[in-house]
Amino acid sequence: MDLSTSESSYGSSYSTDRRNQNTAPTTSSSANPSYHSEYDCKYMVNVRFVLFHRNMNGRGQSTTTAEFSSQVTLRTVIEHFRLETSFNNRGMFAPRLAYSVGRNYRTTYPLTDADLDRPLSDFLKDNDDVNSLTILADIC
Repeated sequence: MDLSTSESSYGSSYSTDRRNQNTAPTTSSSANPSYHSEYDCKYMVNVRFVLFHRNMNGRGQSTTTAEFSSQVTLRTVIEHFRLETSFNNRGMFAPRLAYSVGRNYRTTYPLTDADLDRPLSDFLKDNDDVNSLTILADIC
């Protein structure tokens, strides 16, 4: 009959032995380094969505930012931002889309329908230093 229990809380586990009421913290396996393939890792990508639209004063610009897993498709990201910016577009949402790696607009690339089913990691390519993507949507 085992009278010891183990409780875990935020990476630490505490063993309590009820026979002699000693509480001793032990390290959990999450503190140990683990080795795994790069394909199992999921990185978070900071996506900045810039929407150019028309308002009562002429042209307007709205910027929204969110984080997504690198495995999420661009179609899912666009749909998320479409719902968040629904007050800006009335009716059909069919913007001209482009993207830029990082936060600058110096080099932008057009997005096609085929690009919408690609994961975000494809757009970042092999640039490990950058984890942000800017999507430009123009509905003017």
